[in-house]
Amino acid sequence: MKSLLFRWGLFAALGVLLNSCTQPGIIGSDLLKGDQIGVSFTDTLPFIAYVQLTDSVKTYGSDLGEQLNSYLCGQFADPVFGLSSAVINAQLVLNSGNPPNFEGATLDSMVLILPYVASRVYGDTTEAYQLEVYLLDEDMLDTANYYSNKTFAATQLIGSTTIFPSPSDSLEILIHGSDTMGTQLVVPQVRIRMDDAFAQSILTEDTLVLESDTSFLEKYKGIQIRGASQNKGMLSFNLNSSLAGLTVYYHVDTIFSQYSFKYTSTSVRMVSFSQDYSSAPANAFLQDSTLCDSLLFVQGTSGLGMVLEFPDISLLENKLINRAELEFTVITLPEDMGYAFDPVSQLIVSEIKDDGTLAIIPDVSVGLARQDLPFLFGGNIDEEGMPQTYKMNLSAYFIDLKNGDAGNRILITPLTRAELANRVVLCGPKHPDYPAKIKLSLTDY
Repeated sequence: MKSLLFRWGLFAALGVLLNSCTQPGIIGSDLLKGDQIGVSFTDTLPFIAYVQLTDSVKTYGSDLGEQLNSYLCGQFADPVFGLSSAVINAQLVLNSGNPPNFEGATLDSMVLILPYVASRVYGDTTEAYQLEVYLLDEDMLDTANYYSNKTFAATQLIGSTTIFPSPSDSLEILIHGSDTMGTQLVVPQVRIRMDDAFAQSILTEDTLVLESDTSFLEKYKGIQIRGASQNKGMLSFNLNSSLAGLTVYYHVDTIFSQYSFKYTSTSVRMVSFSQDYSSAPANAFLQDSTLCDSLLFVQGTSGLGMVLEFPDISLLENKLINRAELEFTVITLPEDMGYAFDPVSQLIVSEIKDDGTLAIIPDVSVGLARQDLPFLFGGNIDEEGMPQTYKMNLSAYFIDLKNGDAGNRILITPLTRAELANRVVLCGPKHPDYPAKIKLSLTDY
């Protein structure tokens, strides 16, 4: 009991510390002077929890801060969450604005190079993954904002490959033009050879088409990279890498050369997401919210999010909120067949406004601003404990809720969900063994 009281005392102290960032009148106020009424602890505040489809997420904006650091690709056939698809649509432009000179050139090959983002590759990488590359039929606008529900038509197949992903292993490739068939090591990447007919059309293209980014994009609007196989995982690529792009290998007489069409910060790169829950176990919970008393589901991309509603906060009347902490326990379902899918590493919470828009709660915004989200807010998974848990500090939000400055619905999603395929199953508020709870430290006044 003493250990428990000490722990909650620490929670109360941290709660007051965070509150001071957003409620400057609390520390040192008259409420904390004079005779102290004992601190009380409770986890009986009622709440309703359920899952819902999240809105599309922005995957491209003209500002650098609105562009992704990693790009998901593939069809993730999740045994619990169903089928999630990620399709990359991207413009390629001239290398540093310099036109190629293919006069008198003989084609050797053309390769699309896609460096991995190893930390974002998700799920089982022991399977064969099939990728296809198409030419876009539609223009992409660098002044537009593109969200993940935007799709682009692409009908001409220009390349394909089947790989066993090795996102952490260097790749050995032949040195172009080497008489001794020498090799070199390159960073972990996927290399997709383009059809020779398409490659030859680039090599013999009119010089007017190849003289500028504008003229090139008028004819070659971009490429689409999609998964052609359903796998128990999803790939992730770094299109910001200087190595990423479409490289033409050629020679003129005995001189071997190469030229790369590049992705740049000024060329559009976005990801389209889609989900199919029709045959997924999670779909029953999506259709019947009462089932969410036992289990809840959260995933990246534009997948499922978790909503909490607080219909009755009368318990907070005449109380000073020292600390409010939300706790969820991770659970593994039999449908995973023993495969350990990595759970979401960092959750965040947003208030759902009356008009349906979202606003990150103060506890999260302060943690992000101070670049110390796990300490100030939590939301990161406790990987040492068994079972694993998430704990989230909602103290500032509950103070706003009590004062009428916040609505009574919140949405829980992964941080940077546009770049994550991770998912997690959590115990609901009426789970028989590990019920979700809101732990409150309160003081009468």
